[in-house]
Formats: sequence, C-alpha cells, structure tokens
Amino acid sequence: MCARARRGLCTIGDDRAVEPLIKALNDKHVDVRASAAGALGTIGEAAVEPLVTALNDTSEYVRASAAEALGKLGWTPGRDEAAAAYWTVKRRWDKCVEIGEAAVEPLLKALNDADWRARRAAAGALGTIGDGRAVEPLVTALGDSDYVVRGNAAEALGEIGDDRAVEPLVKRALVDLDLRVRESATKALEKIGDGRAVEPLVKALGDSDYRVRWNAAKALRNIGDGRAVEPLVKALGDKHSDVRKSAAEALGNFGDGRAVEPLTRALGDSDARVRWNAAEALKKIGYRSH
Repeated sequence: MCARARRGLCTIGDDRAVEPLIKALNDKHVDVRASAAGALGTIGEAAVEPLVTALNDTSEYVRASAAEALGKLGWTPGRDEAAAAYWTVKRRWDKCVEIGEAAVEPLLKALNDADWRARRAAAGALGTIGDGRAVEPLVTALGDSDYVVRGNAAEALGEIGDDRAVEPLVKRALVDLDLRVRESATKALEKIGDGRAVEPLVKALGDSDYRVRWNAAKALRNIGDGRAVEPLVKALGDKHSDVRKSAAEALGNFGDGRAVEPLTRALGDSDARVRWNAAEALKKIGYRSH
C-alpha cells in the first residue's frame, strides 16, 4: 500500500476503511501504525478491539495514538489487563494500583520503558501491588541506569518480601554507588528479615553515609541475629546520633548481656534520644535476664 493510499484511508472515517486500517496497525512503519490508530478513533465500536491490542505496541507513539483514539470512541476502561495497559499509556499509575494483580504485566512492560519516569513509577506501583511475578524483573531493574529506578526497585522488592530478592539486594543494591539506593536496600532487607543479610548489613554499619548506617541498624534489629550484637555495640559510638539511637534500640531487642556495659555508658550520651533508648534497652535486657 503506497503512502498516499494510507493517508487517504486515514481520512475516510467510515466502514470501508475499517479493515484496511486494522491491517495498517501491523505495518512495519511506526508513523503508519500511529496514523491508523488515530483514524480508527473516528470509526466506532468495530475499532475498539484492535485499538486495545495496539495499546501493547512496541512504539510509545503508537500506544499513545491508540489510547487517544479509544478516548474519542468513549471506551471505558474496566479493571482488567487491557485497562491497565491503557492507564500505563496515560501515566496514571494510581489506576494501575487500583486494578491490582491484573496490572502486573502492563507494569512489567513499563519497567522497560524508554522514559525513566515511567520506569520509576512502574517499579513503585509493582511494589505496592506486591505480586511475586515482579521479583525477577525488579531484580533486573536494580541495574537500571537511573538511580531512582534502582532505588524504587529495591524498595519494591522489600514490599513484596520474597526471599529471592535477598542475594541481589545484598550483592547489587547494598553496594550501589548511589547512597539512596543503598539506603533503599537496607529498608528492603529489614522488611524481608532474612538471616543471609546479617553480615552484609553489619558491613553497612560502616557505610560513609549515616542514613545507610542508621537503616542497617534497624534492619539488624528486625532480623534479630546474635551475630549483630558486637557490631551494634560498636555502633553506639557512631558520630551520628540517629545511628547510636537505632543501635541502642536494636540491642534492647536482643536481650544479650554483652550489651549491658556499653548501654550503661550510653546513658551519658549527649543526645537525649540515645539515652532514652539505652535506658529502655537495659530495662528489656534486665527483664529477660530474670
């Protein structure tokens, strides 16, 4: 079909054009597919199904044209995968979350979108939905070129809570060059609570950024493995009070006598929050020791 004929079909707007335009949705040229989608938006109900299919086109341009055409036809998205594909095109990530599990596949496609903003939002939405199908794609997203995508992927893996994510979080996100990704990794590992993360989190207590050290202490508190006691005792001497506060709180949860003397010293800390947590920790240890 020549280019002139294609342009002609895109302006007819009646039933004679339906089949040729539907066929044109599979044309190898992006502009042809996008024009065909736009033209189908003037035809009627017969165009709905092929336009819904076009929402999954490899080209963002075609997907946008298909979504716009469906809007012109008065198509109302439901709560299925087709609706989720429509909302990903419209960048309405909140609608995808409302749909839930049926939105997972369209969101996984958006996780590979050329637009970093779409990848960021898709990772966050997948974490909120919490479906296990997203684990491996989110693990892959830990290597994304955009640091927010990597951080959102790490947090999403924590929300899902699948132990398949532990090793990738430890080996990739927890040692990421960006401190926000490392911080997200500690938060995720805290939620998953797997003992395999203890040694890497202990190492993270020596991170250059206090937020990573702070969240590493909280993660170790949640996991509750005795290997963390001595490193947390050492963290009572951290230069940042938030880290010292979390270390004291964590030690209280362990109920380990090795922490008594260091916590007693922490009662003289310059920060009132640290002193309070140290007192509460000693109370817990004393109660458990009887």
